[in-house]
Amino acid sequence: MRVALCQIDTTVGDLRGNRDRMLAAYRRAAGFGADLVVFPELALTGYPPRDLLEQPAFLDAAREEADAAIRASGEAGLLFGLPLPNASGHGKPLHNAACLAADGQVVAEIAKKLLPTYDVFDEHRHFEPDESPARPIEFRGERLGIHVCEDAWNEEGFWDRRLYPRDPVAELADAGATLLVNLSASPFHGEKGVMRRSMFRSHVRTHGLPFLYTNLVGGNDELVFDGEAFAFSADGTLVACGEPFTEEIVLVEVEGGTVRALGNAPVDGDLGPARHAEPLPVLEALHRALVLGLSDYARKCGFDSALIGLSGGIDSAVTAALAVDALGADRVWGVTLPSRYSSEGSVTDARALAANLGIRFDILSIEPLYGAALEVLDPLFRWTDFGVAEENLQARARGNLLMGLSNKFGHLL
Repeated sequence: MRVALCQIDTTVGDLRGNRDRMLAAYRRAAGFGADLVVFPELALTGYPPRDLLEQPAFLDAAREEADAAIRASGEAGLLFGLPLPNASGHGKPLHNAACLAADGQVVAEIAKKLLPTYDVFDEHRHFEPDESPARPIEFRGERLGIHVCEDAWNEEGFWDRRLYPRDPVAELADAGATLLVNLSASPFHGEKGVMRRSMFRSHVRTHGLPFLYTNLVGGNDELVFDGEAFAFSADGTLVACGEPFTEEIVLVEVEGGTVRALGNAPVDGDLGPARHAEPLPVLEALHRALVLGLSDYARKCGFDSALIGLSGGIDSAVTAALAVDALGADRVWGVTLPSRYSSEGSVTDARALAANLGIRFDILSIEPLYGAALEVLDPLFRWTDFGVAEENLQARARGNLLMGLSNKFGHLL
């Protein structure tokens, strides 16, 4: 079986856009000869859809777009994440689920068994866990052990104390799965790439089965997803992986317990050499996560430029450098806002930073605003000592001017 793992950048709530993005990658992968094309968890809605799931009109539209995607499926299997109704008659009305379609028809629907409710996750708010036993799906000569994200995060040999009383991956292996397939929306943090590979390799070695994993990529508000799809052979060898923080298709071939890398491709490009690499060093990964988070936040919220208050200090320098990497120097505007307490060095350092980055630079003194505020407050402040209240008036004056520029010219502040 030839399988394409597609790490795509979805937008929460953009159902039509997400469907189109998914089908474009599906057609590209089918053109590479894929028998199965795998997309991430809740790829149709974006992750996390949060309280959009409380809106009947949103769910109706999601069902329409899912049906359109299913109808567009051809000989190659289309496997993607979506919300599905909970037909059990009890609990929350939805499952976090995966749909396998081919030839315009639904082959199988698989609901998530383990729902995370910790850290950035709150899935119990909207979804009901599937209590039924995990069962593999027969497809194109394989018994697919399809499961969704957290279902793979309870492997007995990996945790000192497990969060859940069951292990869906073990259930799938015991039920005769020949290939394990995980659809994830797993947010990035600094050491997570190493942790993920270690945990999934533990599943492989425990069950002696090949394991394929795909993940979202992109920024959705405060969350950033790093992609990094990967494939393990049954002996625990990592044979292929996706470029972190990049939309990409990872193409592999599975035969028995052996997985062979066939190549990597941009979602809109040609197949190139396969990638097989260690996770990025932490600082490089953090930089790429911040740049992707900034660029996606701006793009998905309708901004194409950024405004930054430059103090001449290191914090605003790092912020400006990241903004340039994310948006380009021609779309970043630096403004320094000195007061009577600002050193000449803070202004010259801010100017030098802007010149080094190639961004627009302006100076707006806050002295008139600050002086006016002190004058207005003087009848009530005059018998007190100068302190934090007076110092914070400077920050508020700077904020007012920067917000005025942002509102007037449409820059993301």
